Amino acid sequence: MNQVISDLMTIAIRYIFFSLVFYEQNCDITSLITALDYELKQTNTGIKYFHAGPIIRRENEYKSLDIKNRRRIFNKMSFFANHIPINYLTIIASKKEAEENQFGLFWNSF
Repeated sequence: MNQVISDLMTIAIRYIFFSLVFYEQNCDITSLITALDYELKQTNTGIKYFHAGPIIRRENEYKSLDIKNRRRIFNKMSFFANHIPINYLTIIASKKEAEENQFGLFWNSF
């Protein structure tokens, strides 16, 4: 197994990643959504929404898709995300600390 993948898997086992995405609601993104919807239809996969994790790991509705189609969908998602006015914050929590914390989560510095 590639060392980078091995390292990422080790991190994923030890930490919880939680991302909040904020977008400027007074900006009209209708044309971008319409274009994304059209592009997703062009893949002929029946996929109407996406989540990066299952695309990458070939899970759930992406199980039957080959790497070429999953990459196409991921690239379309990336293009969309890079062209809309968003900000995001990712919170990383130690799973070990979260289990021990009475509030359910321990926020690590990030």
